[in-house]
Amino acid sequence: MPTTVSAVEQVETDKWTFSIFAGQGKIENPVVNLKDIDTNVFPSISYYGERFFWEGTTLGYSLLESDDVIVDLVGLLNEDGLFHHFEEQEDLTVIDALGFNPSRFPIDGGEVFKPVERDISYLGGISVSVFNDYFETRLGYFHDLTAVHHGYEIHFSLGRGIETKWFNIYFEAGKVIKSDDLVRYYYQFQDKELAFLGGIKDFYTGGQSHNHYYKVELDVPLTDYLSLTGFFKHTHLGNNISKSLLVEDNNYQTSFIGVRYSF
Repeated sequence: MPTTVSAVEQVETDKWTFSIFAGQGKIENPVVNLKDIDTNVFPSISYYGERFFWEGTTLGYSLLESDDVIVDLVGLLNEDGLFHHFEEQEDLTVIDALGFNPSRFPIDGGEVFKPVERDISYLGGISVSVFNDYFETRLGYFHDLTAVHHGYEIHFSLGRGIETKWFNIYFEAGKVIKSDDLVRYYYQFQDKELAFLGGIKDFYTGGQSHNHYYKVELDVPLTDYLSLTGFFKHTHLGNNISKSLLVEDNNYQTSFIGVRYSF
């Protein structure tokens, strides 16, 4: 899942940060017969300069910065493609990024249906953040740079960070609009899949989808380098994704609880 800079922590400029997370993390996979990912230890790398920033798989360049508005050029991974690669990338960063029901398909010979692998796409576009005393509002448009599906996403979110002497906490709720091209690429049956399923007729036509999510991040400093950290994100898939027969659940969660050591 893409990483965004939140109000949980103040970031020093012109500084590299290397972090090791250790604990219990899980990303649920809503695609049929593709496994969830569980992880216990994973690294994270970030850099923030005067204009350029890099955090995990997210890259950015600031075009405008003021006390009230930030405008960035941003590149980020599309998370739909990651669902098809969990088995290959078990070290995916949980904070950065995310069982087949045989009664749904006429499968013969005891073989287990498995979706054809889709490619991961990388998106690029512009993000505008507006700040006031109560909320951080973000709006972004990101188009496929890798010519995988030629689609786009529109992101909108409201966030609020609270800093105290003992802990920092950040809340965010948002919507991600996914274009028809993107949705059909990741969630419409391919010819090989239909052939495996006996050539059944697929009436799914895709369509633009509106996903909704909320998340909370918690950070409790123990020393200058070590902190307790927790993360939870719940995503509700839009109707034009959840009605695909490749999707077994219209919700999925990403979570982590453990410690972070930064240096």
